Amino acid sequence: MLVSLLTSAACGPRQDDAALAGDAPPPAAALTQITSTTPVAQGLALLQQELEPVLAGDIDETDANNHLLRAEALTDRLLETRLPFQWLSGENYGLDSRLRQIQARADRVVAQIRGAAARDSVVSDVRALHQDVSDLRAAIAAGGTRAPPALEQLLADYQASRRALPPRPPAPGPAPPATPPDTTG
Repeated sequence: MLVSLLTSAACGPRQDDAALAGDAPPPAAALTQITSTTPVAQGLALLQQELEPVLAGDIDETDANNHLLRAEALTDRLLETRLPFQWLSGENYGLDSRLRQIQARADRVVAQIRGAAARDSVVSDVRALHQDVSDLRAAIAAGGTRAPPALEQLLADYQASRRALPPRPPAPGPAPPATPPDTTG
């Protein structure tokens, strides 16, 4: 009996497990729409185009899932795009950090699809993802700069500047005793 249990376990996943996992999304590299020379604003526009039909509700669930899988694959490529700057001036936040947040939300949407989450929950996260993309596009349009120096760099610069200063003169010693007033007169 133990042999038959081990044999059945070793023969691979059950059919039910494979059905739950769903098809794997296309690899992000297969998307030729985004390359390392693509401006990030263009990549975000493509991402938004994948999300809009899902939010409009005009397509069936299979098409919606395909759009969401393509959207998630696009987010995987966004960090490889050409960034116009490192720091979002209006938000005082790093552009690459915002892109990672969008990528994480897209990963969550795909995980919900694979986990057969309630459609309302998926659509709610898609709506939030769409809003994040819209907000980031507006923030990019507002402009940015180079990122401020990291804390580690600031501390290293401070330490180096302290070593470059001339030594401080010694602190004065105790004050000499006061001379008593002349009372002989």
